[in-house]
Amino acid sequence: MILTPTSESNLNNLKVALDSSKAVLIQGDIGCGKSFLANTLADKYGAKETLLQVNVDDSFDSKDLLGKFSATDTPGTFEWIPGPLTSAVENGFWILLEDIDLASFDVFSVLLSLLEESTLFLPEKNRRIHAHPNFKIIATQQLRAVGGTFITRKSNSIPFAELWGTVVIECLPPDEMCEVATALYTVPRNILYALSVLLSPRTNTPLVSLRCLLKWCKRVIRRLPATCSLDGFISSTLRELMFREAFDCILAGYPEGDVLTSAMEVLAGAMGISPNVAESLVKENRPEMFLAREYVTVGRVTLPLFSLTMPERESRVAFAATKHAMSLLERIAVAVEANENVLLTGEQV
Repeated sequence: MILTPTSESNLNNLKVALDSSKAVLIQGDIGCGKSFLANTLADKYGAKETLLQVNVDDSFDSKDLLGKFSATDTPGTFEWIPGPLTSAVENGFWILLEDIDLASFDVFSVLLSLLEESTLFLPEKNRRIHAHPNFKIIATQQLRAVGGTFITRKSNSIPFAELWGTVVIECLPPDEMCEVATALYTVPRNILYALSVLLSPRTNTPLVSLRCLLKWCKRVIRRLPATCSLDGFISSTLRELMFREAFDCILAGYPEGDVLTSAMEVLAGAMGISPNVAESLVKENRPEMFLAREYVTVGRVTLPLFSLTMPERESRVAFAATKHAMSLLERIAVAVEANENVLLTGEQV
C-alpha cells in the first residue's frame, strides 16, 4: 500500500471504527478504495485469510446469507449448508458485504439482531447462535458526488444506520493519485496529472477515479517503448494510443449522446489531441483480426494461443466482423491481456 496523507487518514479512521465496533459501514465514492482499505486492515489484524467477501444486489435475500437445506445424493434426505454470514458468526471470521445499500429489507431484518444483541437467528433450524468474540461485519456503501456533497443511490437505503460505526472515505486529491500511480508504474507524468484533474462536464466532479487511473497505467505501460520520455516530447502516435486506453477505461460505459461527446473532448484535451482525431479513433476505427497458429491479433492487442494443448475444432458459428463487433472484441482482448475481469451484458438476439 502506498501511504499518502489522505489514505493514511482514511486507514486510521477505519481502524478506530473497527476497534470500537463489531459492525462498520464504509461509505465513499466509487473507486475510492473502500474494499481495499477493508482488506488491508484485515491483513494487519490477521483476518485476511478467512475474510469472506459477498457482493450484494437487489436479488439477494436472507437465505443467501444464512444458508439453507440442500438435497443430497440420497433420495429424500437434506443437509444444512451454512451461508457466509452464519459461517462468519460461528467461526469468528470477518465478513465484507459489498454494496449493502442495494440489499432488500429482508437482509437488513436478518442483520438487526446481530447489530443489537450479537446474535443470529436461523429460521430454517429454529436456532439462535451467539456471535464469536472475533466476529466483525464490514459493509460498503457507494456515495455519488454531486456538487460539493455526497448522495446515496437510494433514499433511506441503510435501515438501522445508527447501529453501525460509520466511516466516510475521502477520495485522494490529484497530487496524491499521481504519487500512488508513479510509485507503481512508469508513465508520462504530465499526461498522468492531466487525467487526475479532469472534471466531468456534466456534474463538475472528478472524471477519473484512482481505480480507473491505475487501470489506465497498467494498460499503457505494456505499450510504451522503453525509450519513452517521462517528462519530454510524446509523439502523436503515443498520445493516440494512450487516448484509446483512457477512453476504454473511463468512458466506454457512457451511453451515446452529448454527455459522451463532451467528456470525450475533455479527455482528448488532456491527451493533447484534437477532438476530431479523438472522434475518429473512437467512432471510425475498425480493428482487424489476424489468426496465426501461435497467436491471435485483434487491433492493438496480440494474445498467445495454446493450440498445442487444445484440440483443433472448426467453428460452426457465423461471425459477422462488423465495426461494432470488432471494436468490442478488441476491448475484450485488451482486458484479457491485462488480466482484468470481464462482464458482458446485453440483449439476447
